Amino acid sequence: MLSAAAPARASTGRPGLAWADRAAIAGLIVLASSLSFLALRLWVAAGGNITEFVRAAWPYSDRAHVPPGLVVFTTDGYDGQFYYRLALDPADLRHTAFGITMDAPFRFQRIGYPALAWLVSLGRHSWVPVALVVVNGAALTAIGVLGGILARESGRQALWGLLLAGYFGFFISLGCDLTEPVAAACLLGGVLAVRRGRPAIAGLMFAYGALTREPS
Repeated sequence: MLSAAAPARASTGRPGLAWADRAAIAGLIVLASSLSFLALRLWVAAGGNITEFVRAAWPYSDRAHVPPGLVVFTTDGYDGQFYYRLALDPADLRHTAFGITMDAPFRFQRIGYPALAWLVSLGRHSWVPVALVVVNGAALTAIGVLGGILARESGRQALWGLLLAGYFGFFISLGCDLTEPVAAACLLGGVLAVRRGRPAIAGLMFAYGALTREPS
């Protein structure tokens, strides 16, 4: 069980790996891995078109009414199209907007991830596909850093934190504009805040995580 204010402890890693016993190193490894995956996903699977990450498809996305440039598939759509739609305008709560129809009301409560993408895109619709990827890439990097910090505070090498960021599902989320990386980063941030005796920050992190994906 986690202590409410777990004190930092020295890492028990081998001396030869002392240079790697830093949370920042874990974060950089995750960032490099994410960029490599994104490059393969973009140029091999998506043919250089980043809007394919959205996985917009009929019947929820209407090719005649979506923003210009968005690839709309005939089948095999995925959840990213709903977060893309919210990132275009988080305040627009209509059932159908920008040519995309929500499949279920609970999509609206998962506003945390698309709201961040909207901020990163500065409200410009053409930037939203890139912003969604940037936000998730940053969230995965944060998971690596937070995992490294939690590992060190538990008396282990910081690189043990890579076990958290290395969950294969996160790379599916990264390649399909899904909510899990942001929700997990908030959850880990909240745990770290609890361990350091900062309940207000923990509450904010947990609340934002719940607004990103309610199972958090």
